[in-house]
This record gives sequence, structure tokens and C-alpha cells, in this order.
Amino acid sequence: MQNHLKLFLLLLLLFTSNVLAKELKVVYEIALVGMAMDYSEYNDNGDLFDTEKSAFSEIIGSDFDYHYLFSYSDAGYSEVNFGVLYVSGYSDYTGSLLNSNNPFGSVTSKTLNDVIDVSLSYKYNNELNSLIAFNYGFGLGYRYWQRQLSRTQIEGYEWFSLRPSLGVDLNIFDDTYLNVNTEYQYAIKPKMSATTVASDFDLGSADILKLDIGLSYVVSENMDIFVNAIYEKQTITKSNTIIVGNLAYYEPDSTAYNKYVKIGIAFKY
Repeated sequence: MQNHLKLFLLLLLLFTSNVLAKELKVVYEIALVGMAMDYSEYNDNGDLFDTEKSAFSEIIGSDFDYHYLFSYSDAGYSEVNFGVLYVSGYSDYTGSLLNSNNPFGSVTSKTLNDVIDVSLSYKYNNELNSLIAFNYGFGLGYRYWQRQLSRTQIEGYEWFSLRPSLGVDLNIFDDTYLNVNTEYQYAIKPKMSATTVASDFDLGSADILKLDIGLSYVVSENMDIFVNAIYEKQTITKSNTIIVGNLAYYEPDSTAYNKYVKIGIAFKY
């Protein structure tokens, strides 16, 4: 927790001291993040193979977002966004030994997770009136999830993705706003690496549906505070099979219902 707090304070010092930003219409957002993981893998019969679960306090990290606003008109404005999310921590593994006939639940352990998500997107904000605005956009992203089940068994899931989005912003009180945004992430050539196999696995597909609900409060002309609740459904389909000796390895179908809570500050220039 202390390392993440130091990173948060470092980002705060770095971006608030950027005097050049005062000449631009930009917003810097920095936040502390907690992630609750609920991941499940299934065998070819659709039976549960293993799970990873965590509470918000067990996988934590930081999020940074940069927004450049431009092309203002009576109808609205455009923006380009760049974001980086990093969280790390332990989840509870429940499953069975690889290539064994032991049932689900015969093995329990702790898994160390590292998740990195990077995004670059364009969004147009259509302001209908002073109370409501719609937004839509399109982005590119990169996601990496390292799953360390033991010192000798480390798996890395990696892909780039296309990310269309749609949302609405509501002014619910004088200085308080409700933001609801949805995003679909379509992975391009998703892969998984494993220390137990020399070759990478080609995942059948990897898609994420994301719902982001946020509340923001205008503290001053140059500062907002916000809290966001984020829900993601990640679906990965079965990979190709790789033969090593007499054993066949593959990445099975999986579904993850992951939740995030973000608490942060936005600096506006």
C-alpha cells in the first residue's frame, strides 16, 4: 500500500507543477484504484476448472488520465484521452493440478497478479443543454495481465484492442455530476505465454464489456474530486493446443467479472 501511495503522490507533484499546461485546455486525473477479481476457467465440458478471487483491498494500484480538449462550439467539444492503469496484488486460487484427475477445489493457493491497461482515444461531447451531454468515441488499447501461480508457473495474457465507447453526463446538483460510460474492447490477436511451455498460445478471442459509473464534484475552477465504480466482463475463448512430450497444453475458456473502485483528483487548466 505504501508503494502505491508514493506513486500517487509522485504523480500529483509532477502534473500539478507542469506550468506549460496552463496554456492548454487540459485535464489531468490521478486516482487510487482497488480491484475485486472474480475469474473462472472451464474445461471442454463447461465444468468449472479453477477460480481466482480477490477483495478490493487485495489488488490495488494507480490510474492516470490525460485529457486534451479542443474544437469548442455551441454544440460541444472534442477531446483526446490517454490513460494508464496499473494494479497489483494477490487473489485466492481454487482449482486442481494441471493434467491431473483431481477435482475442483483439491488445490488452494495465492496468485500474484499484475494488470496494466493503456488506452488512447478520441471522444466527442455533445452538450444538449446545461444539464445533460452525450459522448461517443473510439480508441485503441493495450492490456497485459501477469498471473504468477507459483515461482515456476507464470502466465501472461496480452493483447491490443479496438475500443468504441458511448456515455452520458448529467448535472444532478449545482456542482455535482453523474457520468455513465460504456465501452466494448475487441482484442486483436490475443496471446498467452506460460513458463511451462516454450511457445505462446493463440487465444480464440478476448473481449471486454465495461461499464463506468462516476460521481464528480467541482471544488474550484481548477480542481474536481471524483469516485468511480467500474464493472468489467472479460471473456476469453479456448486457445490452440501445444503438445509437449506426452502432454497436451491449452488455455481454456474463461470469464472474469472484475470490479474497480477509483478515488481521485482532476486538475483542470
